[in-house]
Amino acid sequence: MPKLPEDLLKIFFTSTYEDPSVVKGPEYGEDAAVIDLGERYLVVHPDPISGADF
Repeated sequence: MPKLPEDLLKIFFTSTYEDPSVVKGPEYGEDAAVIDLGERYLVVHPDPISGADF
């Protein structure tokens, strides 16, 4: 399966939504996001289909 074109990935993985609990949000080329849960931080790391080898 071929990767999606870079311009489409940037549209799908770039957010203009602002939330004060999101320390580092989604961006094209980033491997993780950081969310402030109060006493702890949650680091989310997706495994996107666009980077998978079949």
